[in-house]
Amino acid sequence: MQDFSLARRAMIDSQLRPQGVTDRRVLAAMGKVERERFVPEAARPLAYFDRSIKTGEGRAMMPPAAIGRLLSEVQPRAGEHALVIGAGSGYSAAVLREIGLQVVA
Repeated sequence: MQDFSLARRAMIDSQLRPQGVTDRRVLAAMGKVERERFVPEAARPLAYFDRSIKTGEGRAMMPPAAIGRLLSEVQPRAGEHALVIGAGSGYSAAVLREIGLQVVA
């Protein structure tokens, strides 16, 4: 089994921060949630590349920086509620939950 912890750290430093994701809660959550668990097994080596990943049935997971920017704009706070419509793989919902939101996806 591959250790993805270095890839998560690199995602934060080389993709999220340079593209304007500065919300510390979003950065911390995306650095902790294991993105590789939300993609098909064959795509796990690509989990932290800054590109969309096909998840099947015509669906795709957004690139990490796009998710990070979107969540930063929302300014999520622990204790808030979030309804994630079209949750896809569930990664965004998991990141919001890690921040401390009550999530329905």
